Amino acid sequence: MTNDATQTDHSAAGHSCAHCDSAEDHHALDEKGIVDSFRAAVKASGIARIAIAVALLASAALWAPLGILAGALAWAAATGAGILAVSASGRRYGSANAVILGTVASAAIAPLAALGTVAWLGGSMDSALAGASGWFFAVAIVEFLRDRKLSAILIADSRDGEAARQGVLFGEPVSPWVGLGWSMFTAALFGLWVWLVGLLPLAVLPLIPLHVVLALFSRKRGTRS
Repeated sequence: MTNDATQTDHSAAGHSCAHCDSAEDHHALDEKGIVDSFRAAVKASGIARIAIAVALLASAALWAPLGILAGALAWAAATGAGILAVSASGRRYGSANAVILGTVASAAIAPLAALGTVAWLGGSMDSALAGASGWFFAVAIVEFLRDRKLSAILIADSRDGEAARQGVLFGEPVSPWVGLGWSMFTAALFGLWVWLVGLLPLAVLPLIPLHVVLALFSRKRGTRS
């Protein structure tokens, strides 16, 4: 999301700004328009996220219902490891470094969780697809609730609301469609890891650093957006 489309150069003589009623030359930033646009994107992406999750669950439940549970548990394990790493290292290394360590810990657990899924259910394509569906379903629930809270905060008359609106104006957080795309990508990766580890269990060894690199790269790209 960029702000260029909502910045207007009022340089014509006698022109009055619709945002502040000033006739002087300046750039006007339509804060309300940007926030409303972001909230609309949050709502639309949330509907799309739930629709995708329901469709995946309905399909996966037909051939590997336990794979759905395995994928959800794998996501919970990876997320829990990240949260634990952040909590344990925050005071010693600072919040910024702690978040990076949490990202590494969470990413390292994902291939191991794939190995656990294979040990439990086998590494068939059905298990891989159902595991990916369960992973995405878990993410979808958490992100849907998070986005609903953010949408409410954005219109709140409070310090938190003002901080959230300022964040949206400068692209933080990034577009909710980017978040949806990343959720789908990580779920697909988990399914792929299940399938690969099912074919060759020792593949988990190179998958751990690979997943960590991908997670750090996505985080780096996200901070630049």
